[in-house]
Amino acid sequence: MIAACRTVCPPNAAVTVLQPPVLCCIEYPPPPLPAPVPIPPGAPLRVSAVQTAADTIAITFNQALAPTPAPDPTAFSVTLVGVPGITVTNASINGSIVNLVLSAPATFTVGTATYVPSGTGDLKALDDNSPVLPFSGYGVTPM
Repeated sequence: MIAACRTVCPPNAAVTVLQPPVLCCIEYPPPPLPAPVPIPPGAPLRVSAVQTAADTIAITFNQALAPTPAPDPTAFSVTLVGVPGITVTNASINGSIVNLVLSAPATFTVGTATYVPSGTGDLKALDDNSPVLPFSGYGVTPM
């Protein structure tokens, strides 16, 4: 981590000369990394996202999800390279699978799915109501 560029560096720093007499000081040891965001116990985790029909994407989780209330389709978005304007018009749960119905049939080679809970019909584990955490840019495998 570059702490500062100056004319004098502290004794615990490596020095790189940028333009005399300015030095860039890299402090050692580096500062500690921030703590990872913990995943709540029981939170359902994504396993895969696959196009199962021309207008459907199935996102599979590692455990069954609560089927009610029905998921809010606006909590999901799908980006398919070469297919502009695709939206999610319907979302349903079947066990551990969330099926997303797209606004139009699509042929693509690269796609991603995003989920941002909306407060209505948020995804939760069937067993203990642990919430599915938001995700973004999760890869979708085409048919």
